[in-house]
Amino acid sequence: MSPRVIHIAAAALMVILVAAFELGGLSPRDAFFGVLAVLVAFTAYKFLRLDGEPVDEAVRTVFTRPKGHGERVLGYFTYVGVAVIGLLVAVQALTSV
Repeated sequence: MSPRVIHIAAAALMVILVAAFELGGLSPRDAFFGVLAVLVAFTAYKFLRLDGEPVDEAVRTVFTRPKGHGERVLGYFTYVGVAVIGLLVAVQALTSV
């Protein structure tokens, strides 16, 4: 499967979870765990794509701006966007309990 499809799927799933939570279709608990599941799965995917690299280099590539152009930079910005949206939903879910 293409990395671009995975990035789009992760972002779309996060948007669907946010919309369902904000419109009242998901309880705060369900939204929190849904967002957490998407973020953990997306992070695992990012690390699996870097299999064979040293651990410190893989962590730097996933959590800081990667070297290179195109797909790596797009994947980084998608990951940061998904993480920020997930953080906002988590904060809202934890404060609404």
